[in-house]
Amino acid sequence: MCTYAQKEVKSKLDSIMQLANSRGIFNGNILVAQKGKIIYENSPGYADGSKNKMLTPAFKFDIGSVSKEFNGAAIMLLQQRGQLSLDDPINKYLPDLPPWAAKVKIRHLLTYTSGIPIFAPLATEGDSLINANLHSLKALQFEPGTAYIYNHYNVYLQMRIVEKVSGKTYKEYITQNIFKPLGMDGAVVDLSPDDPQMAMAFDQNFKNSPYIQNMTGWVRLTARDLYKWSVALNQNKLLNKASFTQLAYNFPNGESSIGTVGFSNDMAWHRHRGQTAITRPCFTVT
Repeated sequence: MCTYAQKEVKSKLDSIMQLANSRGIFNGNILVAQKGKIIYENSPGYADGSKNKMLTPAFKFDIGSVSKEFNGAAIMLLQQRGQLSLDDPINKYLPDLPPWAAKVKIRHLLTYTSGIPIFAPLATEGDSLINANLHSLKALQFEPGTAYIYNHYNVYLQMRIVEKVSGKTYKEYITQNIFKPLGMDGAVVDLSPDDPQMAMAFDQNFKNSPYIQNMTGWVRLTARDLYKWSVALNQNKLLNKASFTQLAYNFPNGESSIGTVGFSNDMAWHRHRGQTAITRPCFTVT
């Protein structure tokens, strides 16, 4: 049974979120947990711009760049199991890439310090074009490990390495080794944005926003799934402490695959913001 203090906190949170929704500041699903216990969960707003579908906790969301946590964790799982090393050059697993791939280590992909340039200003390239661009690339923009470019080509290469090492598709690997063990029952890879289970972003005029991400490998999940994922990471249920610490390393003023993490002996906080044309999810764990 909730204590009076818990009820008061829940009531205040509810008042804040309902006010934010009524003013057009917030439309979405929210979950707040404290000390491992969910203290507030709500779904204020619409599932798309038609205003015909109200949100429920069962709706899945495209989580944008937060999805990159899963390819990073998959790489760390493979290292944790002795199947690769972060110091391996990527041409060990992808030998058909040009000579520059001998200088790029897997750890450079995780920290966006590979030196692979940005080919397009938006994430409009599909897998085949990304692959073609990588194979036509003559030289890196900088020496690996010396600078930072937030570039989804690093993510694409991580996924291909996961597939090469595991012998499974990326979708199969993270479903079997991450989603199922953690009870993330609503999490799927590359669910169509038009699927009735998906929430669709819309603007202030209630016009649905187009989805422009053409690369594959993106995770869609519920707020509860995201909560289970954050708990698993921060309590070392999936990755051990050493693996999580390695994954959390970021180049100065840059992000790692896991976003940004603060440590005080153990993890003090973990924050990641994702954005696509569909949704703008954000979670913070302290």
